[in-house]
Amino acid sequence: KGAQKFVTFTNDPANPVYVGNSGGPQFVVTADHESDQLNMLGEVAVSPAGNHVLSASTKRMTVDGKTVSMPDADRIFSLTFSPDGEHYAFGAQSHGGIIVYLDGTPQSTLAGIEVNESSGHFLTQSLVHFSPDSKHLAYFCRSADPAAGNNQGVCLDGSYLPIAYPGTLGNLMFSEDSNHLFWNVWTAVKFRAYVDGKPVVESRPPATGGFDRVAFQPDGSNGLLVLGQDEAGFKRFSITPSADSGLATMFGSRALASR
Repeated sequence: KGAQKFVTFTNDPANPVYVGNSGGPQFVVTADHESDQLNMLGEVAVSPAGNHVLSASTKRMTVDGKTVSMPDADRIFSLTFSPDGEHYAFGAQSHGGIIVYLDGTPQSTLAGIEVNESSGHFLTQSLVHFSPDSKHLAYFCRSADPAAGNNQGVCLDGSYLPIAYPGTLGNLMFSEDSNHLFWNVWTAVKFRAYVDGKPVVESRPPATGGFDRVAFQPDGSNGLLVLGQDEAGFKRFSITPSADSGLATMFGSRALASR
């Protein structure tokens, strides 16, 4: 239903993208090309440059008008393009969990974790996140190794970093220079902020209001601003990553290949 009213333009203003309805099934029209009929169309995404279009429905999706069957997927969601439009990622949920796909390829066996978007302590987030320079992909995930206790962690460019601190993960984001990765872990009484896999702040969460837009955000200079609270009131933390910290220090992150 969310896609029924979708309409936008590609990089050619004469070629709009819109969703049509055929008495139940829907279809996506890009310029003069009409997709196959799609049941329960859920999402449509257009790349920033307007040159690629994705759509997701029950058991299948379309990539630039071509239908891709995904028979094991109960839900296909979080269609996301990289800022340069050269890569795309999404989540496919089945009885076995959520698998993240990059450019149509499943990312090993590390199950993705969908962020709870109803909590006021979290930004409304996509499942997957591209860096501003479009060279890295990150998402919350779980280890597929039973010996690891199904630990929750962060997946970056195909590598897994476990997070031993118990709690709810949220606010995954890259710095503006694409060299650092931030996130936090919340419990009922405190939270930890992480930079490049290392905890840098521990505080009580703000107890009044949601603060979903100001509690955790980049500062515009590749650092991080965090709002916390203690007995004396609200506290503002300004975090500047150290010069020897970065994505490469997490586990030798590598850039995404061009497609």
